[in-house]
Amino acid sequence: MSNFKKWNSINKFSDAYHMAQKQRIGDVVMGLKIKLHGTNAGIRLEDGGVLVAQKRTSDVHVGKDNAGFATWVATLKRNSCCVEYFKDFVIHGEWAGQGVQSGDAVTQTPKAFYVFAVENVTSGFKVYDPVTIVDFLRKIFTVESLENIHIIPWFGEYITFNFLDQKSAQDVIDLVLGYVDAIAECDPYIKSLYDVEGPGEGLVGYFLDMIYQDGTQVDPQYFDDYMFKVKSIAHSIQKNKVRNKTGPEKAEGIDEFIEMFFTENRFQQMLDEHCDGVADKKNTGVFMKAVMGDVHKESVNEIEVADFEWKDVPKFAMTSVRQWFFDQCDKL
Repeated sequence: MSNFKKWNSINKFSDAYHMAQKQRIGDVVMGLKIKLHGTNAGIRLEDGGVLVAQKRTSDVHVGKDNAGFATWVATLKRNSCCVEYFKDFVIHGEWAGQGVQSGDAVTQTPKAFYVFAVENVTSGFKVYDPVTIVDFLRKIFTVESLENIHIIPWFGEYITFNFLDQKSAQDVIDLVLGYVDAIAECDPYIKSLYDVEGPGEGLVGYFLDMIYQDGTQVDPQYFDDYMFKVKSIAHSIQKNKVRNKTGPEKAEGIDEFIEMFFTENRFQQMLDEHCDGVADKKNTGVFMKAVMGDVHKESVNEIEVADFEWKDVPKFAMTSVRQWFFDQCDKL
């Protein structure tokens, strides 16, 4: 039996740009996919045809589920001819639809599993190409089981640009933000599937080819480090003075840093992921650790350009984090 395989966190565009500058990565090829407002989920394929359901932080099962995902996975049937060959893979996606989240177009549709990647657990190699994923899933599952699985397609054409050319990078983030603002008005993918109109969450950028400044190719195993997400203003967990800034944004003091990173959207995301969406004072420590860890991870580059260090942040931020959590507890 293979172990739980977490889907890695996705950075901001400014993080990808900052890292590419340091590594001297120039020409790149990138594809975009719609980001759906649901809950991160995965199906792990194990020996003997066993299917294991995952959420972002752990396995789930019937009785200890995540918005009904494990219950649905239990209904899936594998093609018997491929049981032994296709094992030690994880199908990564978003479980979304009515009752999972609220507000976006996808939340008005029946629950479904939206696949964006397939990963080989042993090698760590990931496949993002929708056509390849479709072929893989058809070999794995019966036709009936595929009825509630969608493979997220590429959004538009591949984009080529140069990370070491500031204008080239600026043009790309401006382009992507324009797309995201349009998606915030109407998610074109959900409209194409269900003819349902409503807002979408954003886009994710996947790198398909990367070239160092000296002309050598970057090892594909490092492409995922540069993956980035751009969310609509309504979904953003970080407040920015300048949305289209290519590099890390400098906070003018700790108070401004806290306003940038310690947002209600982030608090709600951590509550959903680490406390199953339920605020209970016995989980205060779990919640606060999750928030602080998430901000620490996502603000590395902003701290690098700040006039203070990370160790100075917690004592100023803890009170507001704790108060938000207690306010949620009092609502129950």
